[in-house]
Amino acid sequence: MRSSSLSSLAAKFCKAARLQPLPSVASVRCLSSKAKAKGKGKEKDKDEEDASPAAAQKKSAKKSHWSQLVFYKVSSKLAAVLNPPEEGLTRPEAVERMWDYIKTNNLQVKDEIVCDEALKKAFGQARVQRTEILKFLDVNLTRLKP
Repeated sequence: MRSSSLSSLAAKFCKAARLQPLPSVASVRCLSSKAKAKGKGKEKDKDEEDASPAAAQKKSAKKSHWSQLVFYKVSSKLAAVLNPPEEGLTRPEAVERMWDYIKTNNLQVKDEIVCDEALKKAFGQARVQRTEILKFLDVNLTRLKP
C-alpha cells in the first residue's frame, strides 16, 4: 500500500510542477524504435534531394568566410618569409604560412618566437610573443582593392 501511495504522491507532485512522469522501460524502447524509423525516412529524403541538379549546385557553391575573399599585399620585408603569389594572400593563408615557417625553422620556444634574420627585418625585434604574431603580421599586410 505504501508504494502505491508514494507513486500517487509523485504523480501529484509532477502535475503540480507540470512535469511529465518518467516513462517506463517498455515505452522508452517504443520511443527509440519510432525515432529510428523517423531518422530513416529523413535519410531517404536527403538522398532524393541530393539527386536533383539544384541540390548539386547548392553543394558546390558553399559560402566562404569573408576573410577568405579579401586579398592582401605582403610587404617586401615579410615577402621573404611568406613567398606570396602575384595576386596576394588572404589573411588566413598568411597566418598559415607564417606558422609553417616558424615550425619548419624551429623558431618557437614555449610562448616565444625567436626571430631569425628574415623575421627580424619584418618585425624589428629579436623575440616576439606567440600572441603578438598577428599584430606584427597585420602591420605588414596591405589590403588590395577588389
